[in-house]
Amino acid sequence: MLSAPLSLGELIDRLTILEIKARRIASPTKRAKVRRELEGLRKIASPYETMAALIVLKRRLRAVNSVLWSLEEASRQRLRRAPNAPGKAAALLTRIARGNDLRHRIKQRISRLAKGGLVEQKSYYS
Repeated sequence: MLSAPLSLGELIDRLTILEIKARRIASPTKRAKVRRELEGLRKIASPYETMAALIVLKRRLRAVNSVLWSLEEASRQRLRRAPNAPGKAAALLTRIARGNDLRHRIKQRISRLAKGGLVEQKSYYS
């Protein structure tokens, strides 16, 4: 196992993604690996999990990540069915980009709750 510094927003984002995977991945073997990672990260996040603001933001982030999961799956299916017609996936890709922008803003708000901790930076935001 590796240990690396990361923002609270990144940690909570990863937790929400793993929660989604634990519900949606069909393979029992893969799901077991997801759950093992999820339990390890929950222990790290537990000191923050009772913060009222974090509870609300985590719920929003999980909702955004759930929508992104569905959009990305739909986009992959379209590209598999018609690999030479990427124009049909353009609307989905636009929605994914907008969803990722919202995801980034929520993650930044979560990271600021850790006062003085790391905050993810993007080149395309001021």
